[in-house]
Amino acid sequence: MRTTRARLILVSVFLVFFVLMIGAIFVPFQKGEIYSESMLTLLKKLLAVYSVHLAVIFGGIFGQWKSGIDKVPTLPFWIGLVLVFIWNALLAWRFLVFCFSEKDTVGALSAYLDTVVPATSFLVAGALSFFFAKRA
Repeated sequence: MRTTRARLILVSVFLVFFVLMIGAIFVPFQKGEIYSESMLTLLKKLLAVYSVHLAVIFGGIFGQWKSGIDKVPTLPFWIGLVLVFIWNALLAWRFLVFCFSEKDTVGALSAYLDTVVPATSFLVAGALSFFFAKRA
């Protein structure tokens, strides 16, 4: 698989889940189920959660390199893709529960993120470094 295609697939997974979770914040806000302060709190938390990962991805995209290696090994790509899906799913399911549950709270979602994000970022750190870090 070509490096560009592998990157495109991985970044697409991140962006689709990111937009999905933003929607899961905006839907309750639009319905009047949460106030703007709560929406902003969750939005800031989500941006903080994704900031490092998206910075690595966009840094790799904007700092394209010419390393002579245009293909990536298949096994690392598929393992990385599965780990990216797992990490994003661990976040997205909770946002969807928040979006569609009448009894969920901003505090409960925020506490979940405070617990899960630091404990699971290792799942994607290696894959992002492998596919998006600049090579000499």
